[in-house]
Amino acid sequence: MMYQTFETTPACFRRLNGTHQFGCSSPRGGNYGVIHFIRNDTDLRDFLRNGVAGPYAVVLSPLLFKRNIVDSLVNSDKVSGIVLNTALTPDIEPVPSSYSPVKNTCDVEWNPAANNFLFHDWPVPVFLLNQIEDYTAIANCHDRFNPPLDETQLSRPLCSLHLRSHMHAAVNSEVCLRRINYYGVKPIKYCDPVGDRNVILPSLQWNGNDTRNVIMVGARMDALSLFDGIAPGAMSSVTGLVTLLNTAYIFHRMIEQNDSKANNDIGVIFTLFNGEAYDFIGSSRVVYDMNQGLFPSVDNKLDIQNIRLFIELFQLNSNRKVYVHHTADKEVTDFLNYLNSTTSSVEVSFKDSNLNVLPPTSFQSFYKANNNISGAILSNMKDSFVDNYFNSIYDTAKYVDYVYGNGSISEKTPIYNLQYRLNDISLVIASYLYKKAFNREAPVLPEPNKSVELIDELLHCYIETRKCRLMDEVGAGASNKLPDLLPMYVGVVKNPENYLSMVTRFILAYLTGKKLDISRENCVNDETQRDYSLYWMKGKTGNGECINSSVILTPAESPAFFIENYNWNSGLYSTWTESVWTKTTLGLFIKPFRIQEIIVLLVGLIVLLVSFTSVYFFNKKSDLIFISNTPTSC
Repeated sequence: MMYQTFETTPACFRRLNGTHQFGCSSPRGGNYGVIHFIRNDTDLRDFLRNGVAGPYAVVLSPLLFKRNIVDSLVNSDKVSGIVLNTALTPDIEPVPSSYSPVKNTCDVEWNPAANNFLFHDWPVPVFLLNQIEDYTAIANCHDRFNPPLDETQLSRPLCSLHLRSHMHAAVNSEVCLRRINYYGVKPIKYCDPVGDRNVILPSLQWNGNDTRNVIMVGARMDALSLFDGIAPGAMSSVTGLVTLLNTAYIFHRMIEQNDSKANNDIGVIFTLFNGEAYDFIGSSRVVYDMNQGLFPSVDNKLDIQNIRLFIELFQLNSNRKVYVHHTADKEVTDFLNYLNSTTSSVEVSFKDSNLNVLPPTSFQSFYKANNNISGAILSNMKDSFVDNYFNSIYDTAKYVDYVYGNGSISEKTPIYNLQYRLNDISLVIASYLYKKAFNREAPVLPEPNKSVELIDELLHCYIETRKCRLMDEVGAGASNKLPDLLPMYVGVVKNPENYLSMVTRFILAYLTGKKLDISRENCVNDETQRDYSLYWMKGKTGNGECINSSVILTPAESPAFFIENYNWNSGLYSTWTESVWTKTTLGLFIKPFRIQEIIVLLVGLIVLLVSFTSVYFFNKKSDLIFISNTPTSC
């Protein structure tokens, strides 16, 4: 083995906001380090005491990936890089005081499991081994060459790693973007604004002159983690996302069953916000567009004053108790009374959180703009996050106790608790929306297990594999462009590989749209369409079907990047950017022992000295050594 490269190892990357830089980077040529495994506290103490052949690239056990341990390794000056075979990286408390709805409550610790990994500037590269074959190769090489950890390492070859993850951005977003603007006719980019698109479904249409009030149902769509391309977000975002999708599906089934027309002058909007992990990019942009008369479109404007009630779904799991965090007003009281009246029909119980402070959710963006707005956040958390792996690569299907039923969960067994709990929440909210919009009780739907099976399939598609039945029906299952598992990461603005919003748009349209009996040739959009779009999808039969849906995409890009002379220190809008990098690589090789390196260096210096001496000598004596021929006289 001369040099082995691992192609599928995600690296920690650099992010920036208006004032600081965070994340990881290496020098341009990368860092080199002797491999050493640290699996427990004893290994850690031995390494700090006996490691003499450094710098080292330490391979940490997930249980040791803690802030104090990583700090001790970095501060020892013995470590040039860190590698994990799996990781436990819960996020920090994500809400600055400017987002606290009540004064003197910015010290509320919503996320006690936080360890400040994401928002720290690490001086060494950090990689994740997510393939067992790569981990095995590194472990075998280490075990063959490196033990024991003592001074004998200085006199033998050692298995080492080359960690290269150089980030081009530095300092903060303001400086980084200014550098882009200052260079040449074709600027070289060093960072990109974080953002993508929100997915919006106006369920009951209105026109621009309408004064109809609306109920907005929202959830965050995105999650993040320390590593590029790895953001499962099972409880951070997916459970709320699929509950909203299921709620929209049930609500539209109710409308179709009764062929209903709204008669209570109340509209309903389902909204999936993107970029919420970065200071609520999606929701703050919606509020900004509302104030500019642009949301959801120029023709159909919605003012923030017309939001009668904002219902948000956040951090849901299989627990029966669902806490309601809310504002204190008449509209919310009516909603709470309705929730309490459903106790006998569903297996979840809704409890008032009785807190005078609202949790860090998308609703904060609306409440900050208008503190008279009514809002209710439904979550399984009471006074702190129930998601101990919030914004972590460990926030997976296993953590939320999800077991795929594959279309056969008609019997209520404990392994399917998550599906039934989320479906109960969906059913209650959809029934409330129907009652408010149509001024009568919601109908009882036939085949009630259809929505439970939909929850099961949605969870499977979002947190286990994209190659699932539902993704195949909307045409996203067989695409070679998409990764096997869709990362819930928001990405950067105008990135064609931001698949999350695109795929979610198709799914929401498929679940709530109207099937048209027209051919694929006629299933096309034209300029006269304003309130709807046509989508050609594969469908259950595989023969294809045309779906008519009012689902739209709106910008989820922070206004900070286009407001002229924006104050980057104001904290008004998100200022997050993501560094540009060329390529991240992790390489395995055998490093010669120290004496051998010294010998090679000395031999090289001797050869260099002899070469210079020889060149000097030959140049000085060239007239004697090289006899030139006398030209023939004419």
